[in-house]
Amino acid sequence: MHWLLLPESSVELITTSATARMALARLINSPDDVPEAFSFSEGEEHGLGRILSLAQNIILVCIWPPKAKNPAAVAGRNVLAVWCSPEGSTIAALDPPDAAVVLERVAALALRTWNKQAFPQHWHPKNVEGRHTVFAAPQGTLKEMRLAYASSTNVFPAPKGTLRDVQLADATSTSQSTPILRTGNLWQAHKQQHAASVPELPSVELPAQQDPPEHPTSISSDDEPTREEADLRIPATQESYHLFSLTYDKWMAADGPLTPEQRRVVNREIKKPLRIHGPAGSGKTLVLILKTLRLLRDAQERGEKCHILFVVTSNAVANTVKAAFEAIDDRAFLASGKNDDQYLHVDTLHGWCIDELGYIDSTRDVLERDPKESKARQFDILSNAYDNVIAKRQSLIEALCEDFRKLIKNHRIIVLQEIQREISIRIKGRGYKTRDRDRYVRSPAKTFLGRHANIFDKNMIYHFFDTYEERFKEEGLLDTDDVVISMSSSLSTAAWDRKRKELGFDYVMVDEAHLFNENERRVLPLLTRGDSYFPNLVMTFDEAQSIGGTRGLDLESVGIPGSKRENLHAVHRCSPDIFALSRDLVERSPLTFTEFLTEKSKSRMSAAEQKRCRKPTLLYSTNLAETSADKATKLKSDGYWKVGMVVFDRNAYDPIRDKMKERSHEVFEIEQRGEKLGAVPKPGFYLMSPESCGGLEFDAVVLVGVDEGCVPALLDDKVSLEAYQSILEEAFMEVYTAVTRAKYVLAFVCDEHRGISSILRPALASGHIEEI
Repeated sequence: MHWLLLPESSVELITTSATARMALARLINSPDDVPEAFSFSEGEEHGLGRILSLAQNIILVCIWPPKAKNPAAVAGRNVLAVWCSPEGSTIAALDPPDAAVVLERVAALALRTWNKQAFPQHWHPKNVEGRHTVFAAPQGTLKEMRLAYASSTNVFPAPKGTLRDVQLADATSTSQSTPILRTGNLWQAHKQQHAASVPELPSVELPAQQDPPEHPTSISSDDEPTREEADLRIPATQESYHLFSLTYDKWMAADGPLTPEQRRVVNREIKKPLRIHGPAGSGKTLVLILKTLRLLRDAQERGEKCHILFVVTSNAVANTVKAAFEAIDDRAFLASGKNDDQYLHVDTLHGWCIDELGYIDSTRDVLERDPKESKARQFDILSNAYDNVIAKRQSLIEALCEDFRKLIKNHRIIVLQEIQREISIRIKGRGYKTRDRDRYVRSPAKTFLGRHANIFDKNMIYHFFDTYEERFKEEGLLDTDDVVISMSSSLSTAAWDRKRKELGFDYVMVDEAHLFNENERRVLPLLTRGDSYFPNLVMTFDEAQSIGGTRGLDLESVGIPGSKRENLHAVHRCSPDIFALSRDLVERSPLTFTEFLTEKSKSRMSAAEQKRCRKPTLLYSTNLAETSADKATKLKSDGYWKVGMVVFDRNAYDPIRDKMKERSHEVFEIEQRGEKLGAVPKPGFYLMSPESCGGLEFDAVVLVGVDEGCVPALLDDKVSLEAYQSILEEAFMEVYTAVTRAKYVLAFVCDEHRGISSILRPALASGHIEEI
C-alpha cells in the first residue's frame, strides 16, 4: 500500500476517536493483517471499518462510529490521501502509537483546510523546499518532524495561517472531480536527507459511497498474546477520559462525562474572583479550559469582544494546554490575534511579562524565558553565592541561632531552598535593594527561621542576597522575581490605569495558582481590564500539591478581594484505595490548609475500571534499581500500558534508568511538571523526580525510595520543631503529589535497611498499604 484514501466522514471520526486512530495506524503498519471488513473496540461497542482496493497501491478506508447505519459518501466529497510508502520517510515508517499521533494532526490539517479555517499558531506552518509543511505532531514529540502536504488551489485556497507565496501543485483529478488533500513524507532537519516531497496520486475511480459492513472481523480483541506489539492497542472505556479525548460539544453534551459540579463551575457567571478547589485528579484544568471556551463561544455568538489570558507555570505546561485547546476547541480560538474580537493567549506569567516590558530583551536580559528553567539556574547561582559567603564569613556562623547553624552544617539543599524563598518574598517582594541591609535587619518581619532568628541571622541572609545580586548585576541579568516585580510596578502606574480598559484582558485564567508566589499573584489582578471592583480572575487550587509554592492563600493582601470558592469533589483519576491513601496522608500531615475536602471528596470509577484496580503495596529491596525495574516490567506485561516511576532517592535515579535501558525498554524522562511528553495517552515507561511528576496521570506508578531518613531528610534532633515544620510539610506534599499520579495500581519500593518513611507508617498500620 502506497496510498491510503479517507473520505471526509472518516477524517472527522479519527480526529475525535483515539481508538479509531489506533486501528488505522495498525492498518498502515500491517496492511496484510487487517481484513476487508473489520471492527475495533470503542468503549463497550464496536466501531466499523471497510477497506476497498482501488488499484495496486491505492486503498480506500471508510470508518464508522458505533451504531452507524448510514453509508459513507465518497465521490464528489473531500478526500484525504495519505502517502504510506514503506520505502520512504512516511507514516508507515513509524510505530503505530506514533503513527496515530501523526494521523490526528493530518486529520485536523485536512478539516481546517477544507473548511478554510486558520491554523493554530503552534503548528508553525513553514515553506520547506518549495512545499507547505506543518509540525507532524504536537511540539516535544516525534522530534518535531514536519509533514509535507499539497492541495489544489482551485478547489480550496490556502487557509489563513499557511504560506501564501508557494504555488501548490494541482491535486490529481479523478473522474468525479473529487477535491483531494495529499500528505507526503515526514521531513526532519539535521537528521533526514529526504526531500520534502508530496508525490502525485495516480488517477483513480472512486465509488459513490460505501456501506457499513455487516459481518466485520475484530482487530482489537482482548485475547491477543501479551508482547511488545501489544502496545499498539490503547484500551479505552466509556468512562475514562483525558484532556485530549473529546471536543467541546461532546464534553458539554447533556449525556457527556462531566459531573454536575464540573458542569456547574463551567457555566457559572463570573462576578467575583473564582477559586476552583479540588484534590488531584478532580479535573480542575479541564474545567478551566472548558470555562475559557464557554466564555469565548458565548461572546462570539453575541457578537461581543472577549480577550482571555490563560496563565500556566512553565513552557512545558503551556505546550500541553495548547494541545488540549487544539483537541477540544473546534473554533480555532488559539489561532486568534489581539485584533480579533475573540482572542485567547496561553503563556507563562514570566513570558508574558517579558513580552510586555518593552525594555527587556528575552535573549539578553533574562536567564531563561521558561520560568521553570530560569528558577533552576537561579538556584545554581544562589548555590555558588552561598558557598562563597560561607567560606568568607566563617566567623559569623558561631553567632547564628542554633537552628540556622544546624541547617548550614548538615542540610545544604534545605537551607538553600529557604534562602531562595526569603530573597524572593521577604527581600525583593518588599522592595529591598542591596543598600537596604539595615532596613531589612531591623525590620520586625520574621524570616524563615521564625521566632528563634537573631540580628546576626538576618545579616548572614543579606550577605547571601548581596553576593547573589552581584552576579546578576555583573552580567546585566534579571531573575524571575525581577521581571514580575518590574511588571507589577509598570501596571501600578497612572499610565497603565488609563490604558487598562483598552489593553487589559476581559478574563485571566490561572492554572495551578497554588504554585505562584506572592510576587506573581500580585500581578494577576492588574492584567484584567479593571472595569469593576472585583477582577475577573478564575484560579485552580490544590495546595496539597504546592511543592515549592505558597502554602497560604491570603489573596486579599495581593489585591484579589472577595474571591468565591467552588469545590470539585469527584476524583476521576485514582482508584478508591489510592484515593483513601492520599486522603489519609493529608489528614495525618501537619499541612495548614483544607484544600483536600475529605468529608465529601470521593473516587469516581466505573465497575469495569475498578476491576483493574489493586491495593497499594510495599516491597522491600536490597537493590532499588533491580526491584523497581522488575516491578515496572511486570505491571506493563499485566496490561497497565503507561507506567510512571517516581524516584525519591536521587542516588537511585541513574541506576534505575540504566537498568530499564539494559532490558531494552524505551524510557521517557519527565524533566518538568505537566510536560506534554507525560500528558499524552501513550504507552511506555516514564521516569521522573517528585518535583516533576505533578499534573500527570499513569495507569500504574512505582514510588522508589520513600524511605526513613530520605523522606523527609534526616535532621538533627536538636533542631526546633518550628524549623522542622516546613521541611515536614514539603515531604508530605511530595508524597501526596506522587501517590495521586496513579490510576489503578500503586507500588512502593523501599530500601530494606532504611525501612519505609515515618510519613507512611500510619497508612501501613491502618491497612491502606499492603506489605509484600
